[in-house]
Amino acid sequence: MEARIKDSKVLIVDDIKTNREIIKAIIGTRYRTYTASSGEEALATCNSLQPDLILLDVVMGDMSGLEVCRYLKSDEILRHIPVIFITSLESMASEDDCWSVGAVDFLLKPVNATTLLNRVKAHITLKLQTDFLRQIAYRDGLTGLFNRRYFDEQYDMHLRQAQRSGVNLSLLIVDIDYFKQYNDSLGHLAGDDCLRLVAGLIKSTMHRPLDLVARYGGEEFVALLPETDAVGAAHMAEQLRQCVAERQIDHPAAPGGVLTVSIGVATTRMDRPSTGQDMLAQADAALYAAKQAGRGRYVIASQ
Repeated sequence: MEARIKDSKVLIVDDIKTNREIIKAIIGTRYRTYTASSGEEALATCNSLQPDLILLDVVMGDMSGLEVCRYLKSDEILRHIPVIFITSLESMASEDDCWSVGAVDFLLKPVNATTLLNRVKAHITLKLQTDFLRQIAYRDGLTGLFNRRYFDEQYDMHLRQAQRSGVNLSLLIVDIDYFKQYNDSLGHLAGDDCLRLVAGLIKSTMHRPLDLVARYGGEEFVALLPETDAVGAAHMAEQLRQCVAERQIDHPAAPGGVLTVSIGVATTRMDRPSTGQDMLAQADAALYAAKQAGRGRYVIASQ
């Protein structure tokens, strides 16, 4: 846990350079620290960095710390980042404002170094523990991938984010071919091993941090690919198909004697907004087409 705490990312936000430097000097040797000089820069940094804790000034230029915190708590991806306000405002109303927008704590300027270090450590420790418990609740017990519940939450969030920002979002549904026959011929223990192996192969082909792989149910898996168009999604599907085929996993009940996967691919189009169910239906129809065409291949959904 100590190693994970030390590797945590802390974002320091203050429009006065001296203040940023003082706080960085206090905590910089214990955490990975980043700085932002405005609310707008802070939000951009949060989207790209997703820090573990934010130390946020209340009174800044065009965008106050209260506005920044309010925005963070409204965002599905960023809302779990704890915010500690650092303020020179000492009125009861100011304290109430800090709590009302979702802060976990606040400190008065000038900061006491010992108090700052202890507060930062306490809230980062709590954040890491909460993240760990959340991950356990969202993991599939057999394969170690994310489960259907986590996928459903993340899928809805990423789809809305893609629609807001005007970028593509792609989805792969992956199905192990003739899996019932695999179980019938080799037994359910071998089937469980097969699911774990294929899960690992799918995971190994997804290289970007934002790519999400989950077990969708039975022998079906899903891969969510943010900021990926149809060409990129087709490339990932083919890489995955090849990865499984090249392993030459024995499947005595399959026509070719080796295990294969079929993949349905769907991609959002910004000129034709779709719902989450639309995209899943498109990927599922493409998967069915891949099965009908002979299995061991991918098909891109027609829109």
